[in-house]
Amino acid sequence: MAIVKVATDKNEKEIKYNTKGKMRRVIEYINKPVKTYPGLQGGRYINNYDNTYNEMMLTKKAWGKTNGRMVIHLIQSFAPGESNPEQVKEIAERFLQHEKFKGFQIQYAVHTDTEKLHTHYIINTVNVETGYKWQMATWELEELKGYSDELCREYGLTVLTEEKKKGNKKSITQQKAEEQGKSWKMETQLSVDEALKIATNRADFISIMSKQGYQVKWFDGSKYVTFTNKNNQSVRNKLFDSPEQYTKEAMIKKFKENSKEQHKEYRDKGNFSDIRKTTFFDVRDALEIATGKDEFISILNAQGYQVTWDDRHKYVTFKKDGHQAVRNRNFYPGEKYTKEAMLKKFEKNMKKEEEIESGKYRNVVADAGEQRRGDLLYLLTSFLRLSNPKDNYPHQTHIRNHSAAAIRDYMAEAEKGKGIDWEQP
Repeated sequence: MAIVKVATDKNEKEIKYNTKGKMRRVIEYINKPVKTYPGLQGGRYINNYDNTYNEMMLTKKAWGKTNGRMVIHLIQSFAPGESNPEQVKEIAERFLQHEKFKGFQIQYAVHTDTEKLHTHYIINTVNVETGYKWQMATWELEELKGYSDELCREYGLTVLTEEKKKGNKKSITQQKAEEQGKSWKMETQLSVDEALKIATNRADFISIMSKQGYQVKWFDGSKYVTFTNKNNQSVRNKLFDSPEQYTKEAMIKKFKENSKEQHKEYRDKGNFSDIRKTTFFDVRDALEIATGKDEFISILNAQGYQVTWDDRHKYVTFKKDGHQAVRNRNFYPGEKYTKEAMLKKFEKNMKKEEEIESGKYRNVVADAGEQRRGDLLYLLTSFLRLSNPKDNYPHQTHIRNHSAAAIRDYMAEAEKGKGIDWEQP
């Protein structure tokens, strides 16, 4: 039996590795000799597992994405005594063959320091091949769990039934209620409290309660709100402690306060500039490779953006769920991101693609910064090709003839912290 989950803290919140220091520490943690050993390490697009941090940073610098979330941390744990380290490693290798991991640098390590064998997966958030950042919806995580279950069946390991999976999941509020010896009514009130902290309207509130396992009856013609748990036990809001805080009017007031607070956060200079900056880089990268408007929109859709490109309007709008919309007029330099300029760029990309396919393309770059960026991309992909000879990276730069030995020399220099183009300011 194997359980796949995102690494969480003691409060069951996903750990966000959003600094280089956190990224380095978690990589060092999974590779501790007291927990694993070289024969139980592996991964994808990593040449030297002792140099994972630097190789992942090389990718980030190549694509100009060195901020934000740095890595994703998944854990796959097995029932005590059901498997052995070698089998768990074999399952890890097959687990990484899932389409979701394509193009992402990953290092894993099987840990044997507890009675439950478990594998830690550290995933670089920037894709080696495309430069796109890691995105994973809830259904995609469930798909990975299902794939893990399939592998377990192949190896004769047990798999949790849906009923047991649901039965084993306990919310933080359930745990608090059990620890404090509270009744199911208090447990319901604690769950309502959690929902009231973040809900911005009635529909949002009902949805959050549903995710915690409650049905909510909130009708306009009724004075009270009824909550029913998974054991079919019901309680009205008038029976909560301090019921005046849970009237319809009080909860609606709380929704409005939450909505204002979230709106304020979006308008806050730091937060708003972050989404604007992230959107700019994603649009810029999509513009570099798209050969038409439809392909451009499709690339951004895949990254979670809703793109509104209406020929009747002057501007193009990009929006991610939970964030403010950003228009192309917010980008700099503005003349490069007008509709007309982007359409010309698509034509240029199409022409370049045709020249590459015909063998006539020559990469002549006037700007030294762009030349350095192109060289770095080629160096990175060439280096990775040493350990992945079947992969094909058709980048064209003036260092295309570097040998494998020369590339290793570049990596050695990078570790010393001198003499490498991409490390210069």
